Amino acid sequence: MFFHTSDINHGLVVLPVYRFFPEGVDQKNKKTQWQLNPMAPARGQVRDVFLRRDQVSWIYLGEYQCVFSDVVDLNSVPFVKRNHVVQNTIMQKDLATRVSENMIKSMYTSSILKVQCFGLQCVGFNEELDRQLHDQSGKSGSAAPQSSPKAAGKKRKSGAEHKGPKPKKKKR
Repeated sequence: MFFHTSDINHGLVVLPVYRFFPEGVDQKNKKTQWQLNPMAPARGQVRDVFLRRDQVSWIYLGEYQCVFSDVVDLNSVPFVKRNHVVQNTIMQKDLATRVSENMIKSMYTSSILKVQCFGLQCVGFNEELDRQLHDQSGKSGSAAPQSSPKAAGKKRKSGAEHKGPKPKKKKR
């Protein structure tokens, strides 16, 4: 996820369109090695967004709406690290071979594989979720977005830092 250094109200997410499973998606479908990425938000969808600080801590940023979605060549987003996209394409990394990793790199280079770009805009802040995360961790993180129409009316204390596994997103 990318944010401008002075504006966390708007973000850009770049994800692989497909995910590769060296040993198949599940036990029943051993031959199914490619899957559409289920992490892609639909345009208009609102999700709670968390930013990973390190291996064990996350910061709650607020509720963001997907306002833009497009599929593009990886070459058209030069600020995205190719190796990062390749690693996010490969699931079951311990089962992947150097050959499959090189194949996927080549597929991005030749524009066979593409990435999805999603524009996000902050539309709110779940005070209850933030409070629970603060209560659980006892720490605070980043300052809140203030300029979005829905979020501007709610004063945001700070993003809560959560140690441990990523919290589950609330269902909508």
